[in-house]
Amino acid sequence: MPLDRSIYFKAVVQEGNRLQVPCLIRWRFRLDPLQVLEVRIRVAERIGARAETYYAKMRRDGRFGIPKLIMKLCEIKAGDIVEVTLSPPETDEEHGEEQD
Repeated sequence: MPLDRSIYFKAVVQEGNRLQVPCLIRWRFRLDPLQVLEVRIRVAERIGARAETYYAKMRRDGRFGIPKLIMKLCEIKAGDIVEVTLSPPETDEEHGEEQD
């Protein structure tokens, strides 16, 4: 069952620029490893920290990577605590746009 709404959690950035989605969230929402997710991330420990959004696929072990560009823009490093919002990607149908 694909994710149909936004979910929020905090996580620690692991070595290799990866994040682990908590098991309870994966089980409750039955996250599909094939689904593309919109990921919004920001450092939780800094006031006024910049948030960035990117698209990712979760691996079978419940992890997904953070692109190096996002790591640099948000000044994130391994061991930082981040606030993560996962949501389904917006599609053109949701905006009422038609494609030819």
